[in-house]
Amino acid sequence: MSSLPTAPSSPSNEPIAKPNREPKSQRAEGYRAWLVLLVVAKLSALVLLLMQHYTAALVFFFLPAPWFLLQIFKPSARGLGPAVTHFKTTRREVWLTIDDGPHPLSTPAVLDLLDAHGARATFFLIGEKVLRHPALVAEILRRGHTIGNHTQTHPCASFWCASARRTAAEIDACAQALHQAGAVSTQLFRPPVGIKNHALHRQLAKRDLDLILWSVRGCDTVSLDPAKTLARITRHLAPGAILLIHENATRPAMRTALFTALLTHLAAENYTCVIPPRETLIRKN
Repeated sequence: MSSLPTAPSSPSNEPIAKPNREPKSQRAEGYRAWLVLLVVAKLSALVLLLMQHYTAALVFFFLPAPWFLLQIFKPSARGLGPAVTHFKTTRREVWLTIDDGPHPLSTPAVLDLLDAHGARATFFLIGEKVLRHPALVAEILRRGHTIGNHTQTHPCASFWCASARRTAAEIDACAQALHQAGAVSTQLFRPPVGIKNHALHRQLAKRDLDLILWSVRGCDTVSLDPAKTLARITRHLAPGAILLIHENATRPAMRTALFTALLTHLAAENYTCVIPPRETLIRKN
């Protein structure tokens, strides 16, 4: 591959403009019912505590917690608001999404493999890495791929309890880093490890961002066996699926083998990796 170009000049010191409007509703239909249940459970716990029914008070106090934690930590759960896991298509098309870049030990090799198979993908990039490797952002765009916001610091251990201010800061700092690297504004956001929080959907609505999750993944950050990872992915392949895979600079050989096997399998099954138009994204509560 030829040497990477310098990121194109851009008004890097200008702040990212934010829509001056009230956010549209991005809450699931059952969200208000859950809030009512939460209030009733807490009040019931207080009454039971005053009546000295301590065990029952504890039960009612924690009653809504399992449902809420499920919505936060289960990527496919949509009880807090809508998320995209599929897109509409009448052809054998899938959307390949690649998380956690960019990095000079992995991104160029991934780009070469995508070129070799005529595949297009969306790279969900971490802002801190973008600031360190802005030329890779330019190269991703030059090769015909698109970019999504994957937070500034990828705080997978604490994003679930982040405040509205911190959630906004993670989104906006990554957007600013992408802007400085010459990328146009993206309307795609993916939280770290698919973890959501109570403030996320409102912050996304303010910025007109879609929450992009996935329908197929191979747990490639856990498994060290490309064959097993590929088997998990291919088991659930279908037209309109969103595939999740990661860059990994610490194991570049394994990552190259996985990408090669996946792209080869998709071609053999007559699947095309495309970047779907926004109007074809299926937003479900």
